[in-house]
Amino acid sequence: MRIAKYIFLLLLLLSIAFIVFIATQPNQFNYHSEKTIASPRNTVYQYINDYKNWPSWHPDLTSKSKVSISEISFGEGASLSWNTSKITTTRVFPLDSIFQSRAENDKKYDLYWKFEEVNGATKVTWGIKGDLSFKEKFFSFLKGGNEFIYTSKIEQGLEDINDFLVNELSSYNILLNGVIQVQASYYIQHKDSSSLAEFSIKTNDALNKVQQFVKQNDIVKNGEPFIQFNSWNLESEPLYFAACIPIEDEILTTPLSDITGHFQEEYQALKITLQGSYYHRKEAWKKALDFIAENEVYQLDKNYSITEIHKKGRAVTSQPSEFITEILIPVISTVGTTKPAVTQPVAQPKPVVTQKKDSVN
Repeated sequence: MRIAKYIFLLLLLLSIAFIVFIATQPNQFNYHSEKTIASPRNTVYQYINDYKNWPSWHPDLTSKSKVSISEISFGEGASLSWNTSKITTTRVFPLDSIFQSRAENDKKYDLYWKFEEVNGATKVTWGIKGDLSFKEKFFSFLKGGNEFIYTSKIEQGLEDINDFLVNELSSYNILLNGVIQVQASYYIQHKDSSSLAEFSIKTNDALNKVQQFVKQNDIVKNGEPFIQFNSWNLESEPLYFAACIPIEDEILTTPLSDITGHFQEEYQALKITLQGSYYHRKEAWKKALDFIAENEVYQLDKNYSITEIHKKGRAVTSQPSEFITEILIPVISTVGTTKPAVTQPVAQPKPVVTQKKDSVN
């Protein structure tokens, strides 16, 4: 009987010591891991910033997860929900960092990302921080420690991001299609400029702005969105461009609107098809310009702009290797053919389209 009493007291003392040990563990945690990914910083940043990509790599998402993504899937205010969890982007600094909050049942945590360029690759830091209740500290101890739980998931996620992007970036094809006749058309545009590093981000934002304008004003589109370049040199900064959408009928916008309507005359262009990430844009341009320089039948026609038509882009697929971009380099024949005269069609009277404030802010 006395032995049983001693055993009971010993167990009680051990239990008290264990409780004290758990209680004295830090109430806050901040765990992170980092990995250098062999992809450009712009590519990595955009991939992580867009929640449409998360089901393909996030360690907590499985094929059985009921995933819900906000209508605008990237940038501040975008969100991703599944089961009892929700992640919301609270602040972004393009190409530098992303801050998010995660709500899980009655708990809230902060997530953060940091992007640093390292010799053409990108060092990515992913972390999570928050508060721990006694219950959470207890169960984390039984599972091997809170740091082990979180860092193992973070490291797995970073590894999956690396595998996906490296494979996606290396899968591309550039096809020289030949010289075509580009038909005349009406279109609307939003002009902007960007540094080389932020070009994909700025063009994506500009295209979304024009698409939102089209949707809000019930404008009938007449083809895929495209980008017009004001420069023939991708190395020059800033890069001036226009995000455009072809439309069926001419429209008039208010004088202060940054969305404007235009008419494009018919012209000749060398067509190149890039299947894969926009990262290979420079190589595609070079292949086209080299072909023109070596071919005496055509020369560059700088009365028109180089155009990229996004036949299949981020709005359709989250896999860069599936992007399809048609690049049109304006040319003129040197063998004396005459360019057909194109007269702008007489537009039927249309009501003035007034841009809504929230479509351009």
